[in-house]
Amino acid sequence: MTKLMRNASFILVVLLLQGCAAAVVGGYAAGGYYIAKTPRNAVAIEQDERINSEVKYRLLNDTKIRAHVISVNTHERKVTLSGHVKDIKMEQRAVKLAKAVKGVKVVVSRLRVSPKN
Repeated sequence: MTKLMRNASFILVVLLLQGCAAAVVGGYAAGGYYIAKTPRNAVAIEQDERINSEVKYRLLNDTKIRAHVISVNTHERKVTLSGHVKDIKMEQRAVKLAKAVKGVKVVVSRLRVSPKN
């Protein structure tokens, strides 16, 4: 009976891991597809993602900015801010925080001033 239980357990584990392997391979394939679709290499993509995350983090942790209304996009170390802010000071502060992130080449502001925000 012990040998039967061991074999059954082994078969169950193998069957369960087949789904995991497909998920892992699928994840790598999706990442490879994304990298192959862009002229940037994996290091440049990772750097843009790090910059993007750092800018978002700084905006969210700043008490003078309503960061949930600001979108951040980074491509080739160029940060683009878009959305609506309530005044020009908030726009200038957002740009200043983004420029302070290590690795940022340029910040483009597409923020619109809307006093009701």
